[in-house]
Amino acid sequence: MLCISLLLGKVFSWGKSNDGQLGLGDHTPPEATWTPRPITSLTDKVVRVSCGHSVSYAVTEKSELFSWGFGVNLQLGNGEEDPELDARAPTRVLSKKHGEPAKLVRDVSAGAQHAMFIAEFGLGMKM
Repeated sequence: MLCISLLLGKVFSWGKSNDGQLGLGDHTPPEATWTPRPITSLTDKVVRVSCGHSVSYAVTEKSELFSWGFGVNLQLGNGEEDPELDARAPTRVLSKKHGEPAKLVRDVSAGAQHAMFIAEFGLGMKM
């Protein structure tokens, strides 16, 4: 479970984190966390969050996209193609074409094993 404080732009998570989907890093307790805990590695103000089955995403006010959790289907977008490498903390999503961070992400929506995002590219071109 994730929650965003729109006033502060901070993200809080709680529940089970078998695959790192809480984003609490290596400090995630093995048992379920029933008290909301801040995801401290997201230092910029967050404006959007979305959760899939075992993966989570956040968009910052700088239009940067971060992902964390279960990565077996490459849905994290972090450039890692090893399905054993789940992300236990938020990782910046990369552009597949250029291997650079995705730019100007406006929104994100997560599914069970995939994600979609809306991005705006330079020179006023939209995809």
